[in-house]
Formats: sequence, structure tokens, C-alpha cells
Amino acid sequence: MAVNGEGIYSSRPWKIFGDGPGTKPAAKPDLRFNENARKDFTAEDVRFTTKAGALYAFVMGWPGKEASIPALALGGENSVPEIRQVELLGHPGKLKWTQDAGTLKVELPEEKPSDHAVTFKIAFA
Repeated sequence: MAVNGEGIYSSRPWKIFGDGPGTKPAAKPDLRFNENARKDFTAEDVRFTTKAGALYAFVMGWPGKEASIPALALGGENSVPEIRQVELLGHPGKLKWTQDAGTLKVELPEEKPSDHAVTFKIAFA
């Protein structure tokens, strides 16, 4: 929470709550509320919040060398504008990233800033 709190506290929902396998309904839904049946999150699962003009993308597992976020494709189904800057909360250095019509790709540092989710702070042009 200490690393990712900036994107959690006093934030608001974005256009979509998330993307990835964890957002897809089960083939045979269990009508009872049951967290035990939930699949573990992976680096393909992303959750979104917004605050003070910034978008926060929480990648729910460590993706290794590169994170890919299709929901943030330039002009895709979520009408995402051109991204100006991408920061990794808890990491002091700059990141290399690209955004195209297919996805946002972010190269990650060797050391992960959190053992749980990692959070990108995204600013639009």
C-alpha cells in the first residue's frame, strides 16, 4: 500500500475498471459470492483508477521485462489519447515505453518496487 497508495487513496473509477483474464466471466458462473473460486491474478490483469488528471494502471502480477496494456492502445475502443509520460510508482528512474494502435508497452527495471501489484502513473498529452 505504501508504494501504490497514490493511485488508491482519493481516486475514482476510470472508463473501465480493468482488463485481462480476471475480468472475463466464468464459463459456468457460480451465483454465490465466493472469493475462493476466483482465479489468481496474472501480469495480464490490469485495474484502473484516476485522480487529479492522471490515470493509474495497476498490473496485478510482475510481468518481467515488459508490461503490455492493450486497453491503453492509442485511439482503441477506450478512446485513449496520446500518452505523454509513464512513471512506475516506487521507481525513481525513467521508463522506456511505446504506445500504438495495439497496446501500451512499458520496459521495466530489473528490481520490482512491490511484491504485489505494480502501478503505472500515466499522463496524457
